[in-house]
Amino acid sequence: MTFIYEYDIAAVLTVFAILVNLHRKKIFMTKTTKIFTNLLVLVGIACVIDIASSLSIEYSQIVPLWLNYILLCLYFIIFTAIPLTGYIALVYATGLYKKKIPRMAIIFIPYFVEILLILISPFTKTTFYFDENLVYHHGFFFILLYVASAFYILLSIIVSTVHGKSLSKTQKGVFYFFVTVCLIGLAIQIIYPAVIILGFLETVAIFSIYMYLENPDNYIDKEMNMYNRLALSSFVNQQFEDKKEFSVIGFTVLGLGYLSNVFDESIKIQLYNRLSEILQISCGKKNIYRFANNNFVVILKNDKNKLENTIELIKILFEEPIRINDSSFHLTTKIIYFTCPEAADTTESVMDLIEYSLADLMKKNITSVQQTDKYLLQIKYHEKYISSKLQQACKKDGLEVVYKPIFSVKDMKLVAADTEIRFMETELRNLKSKEIISIAEKNDFILQIDDLIINKICNFLQSNFEIERKIQSLYVTLSPIQFLQKQMTLNVLNRITSSIKPNLLNFVFTAQSEEITSNYTESQIKENIDAIVNSGAGISLENFGDFDSYTFDLIKYPFNVIRLSNKIISDAIFNDKSKNLLKSLIKVIKALKIKILASGIETKEQLDLIKKFECDYVEGKYFSELLDENEFLELLDKNESNGGKK
Repeated sequence: MTFIYEYDIAAVLTVFAILVNLHRKKIFMTKTTKIFTNLLVLVGIACVIDIASSLSIEYSQIVPLWLNYILLCLYFIIFTAIPLTGYIALVYATGLYKKKIPRMAIIFIPYFVEILLILISPFTKTTFYFDENLVYHHGFFFILLYVASAFYILLSIIVSTVHGKSLSKTQKGVFYFFVTVCLIGLAIQIIYPAVIILGFLETVAIFSIYMYLENPDNYIDKEMNMYNRLALSSFVNQQFEDKKEFSVIGFTVLGLGYLSNVFDESIKIQLYNRLSEILQISCGKKNIYRFANNNFVVILKNDKNKLENTIELIKILFEEPIRINDSSFHLTTKIIYFTCPEAADTTESVMDLIEYSLADLMKKNITSVQQTDKYLLQIKYHEKYISSKLQQACKKDGLEVVYKPIFSVKDMKLVAADTEIRFMETELRNLKSKEIISIAEKNDFILQIDDLIINKICNFLQSNFEIERKIQSLYVTLSPIQFLQKQMTLNVLNRITSSIKPNLLNFVFTAQSEEITSNYTESQIKENIDAIVNSGAGISLENFGDFDSYTFDLIKYPFNVIRLSNKIISDAIFNDKSKNLLKSLIKVIKALKIKILASGIETKEQLDLIKKFECDYVEGKYFSELLDENEFLELLDKNESNGGKK
């Protein structure tokens, strides 16, 4: 028999060209990608052996018979493995392998039967043989090779139809194209055995499906020419599936964003290329990923020494400037690291921990390297959960304003009340107001919370107008962000003065943070505070004496009440230095003719100390828990009947 094997030669050349192209594009090797790449290699090997066996059959009078049998056995074993490998690739592409379907091993039985028939052919003539004249013939069971191949092709069609929800329409279309080409190739091979075209058709079909399932461009960051976040997610997922332990290093390149905005496009490209080159050489091009903008990630095997050495290497990289032409660029870095699955045991949690840890480290000026763990994830997930609940509560009126009575230190008379926000939902009822406000600030809907608080307080006062003669004022804590709003006068003051007397309210101002003073001018804060005072309302400073408070605020703003932090009060009970500091602070505040409110009093010892230092007002758990509207009104009535004293 004379074979036409030119198609096999074309297939081998095509496979070689495809593999070279994939290597040049830095193909990211997921499980599915590996299977399809192996499938390409398998087809290429089958075609090479097919060419060799075809030539050996033509020259069977010269080529030893044992060599012919070996080549033919190898070819048929590999040839029949191609449809099976294609089916396995489809199982991984659809995620069917995760379902652990019972008796999956039964699928391999036809292939094992094929191998048995092929291996015994030299002795039994089951699938192929040579006659006395060394002429090649197909055996009686040769047709079973085609039947088994058709079985796996049809099985692939069933799987892609029944379990193909994870595949796009395009991917399904390409799969159907693949199986159609394979079936056509089988038909041609059966009708024209001498035309060896199946390998070439399979090569083209496999490459087509491969390009749609795992497009290499999807995993490459074009700007830095390295693996991107999608590739990172895919690789991490693969590590968890293989139950492997690994280490994660995340680092932020400080100054990269600024430089890329300052210099022209050509310098920016050179800078990115140079940085990418340095990072890939130092960390390994298969280990490093661009996570987002200026954030990068390195994935390593779980080796403590390798982890420590890589962290030190990254630090060293940024100690020297990056030189481009005649320019030098100085960049610095902050690094986080953790191990998996100890710190994070899912792909989503790994990605979240990287993002949260880098953001958290950027807020700290103390260290440039920090180990992180699962506790940060728990905190962030808790905040995320509370944030979701908080937004729902805002829409469904699931929040209430609660009250903390404030008493005059001199005669223990109820003179005012603090206001806080609380969930009505039982599960979250004990969540502190400060935490609610903090989470709302972090998630950019604090102004909505402020608006809700103001509305509820206004409604409460309008419905209970007699309160004006029972207490001096209600303290309302607004977010520092509110004091930065140009529209604060319209949003807050005008609404209040149109419904109630503003002198009944005292707005609580939180001492400025460095973040606020660095981003906004103080003039806007001063303007809003002056507007509050001019309206007739009071203004007080919260948590004075805490580490975050600013003494200079006492002079800058016209506060009429200073709220002492409970931290310095509780410390003063046991520490003489704290006691002396507290005494000095109180003298300074009184010298400025500002009233003093001692916050968070919990014990008689704290109360006695406050009395000794002659503070003006006091509040805390020692006197009362948080009260809802009805409880607060009952307390007011009770105190009025008792002459206003506790």
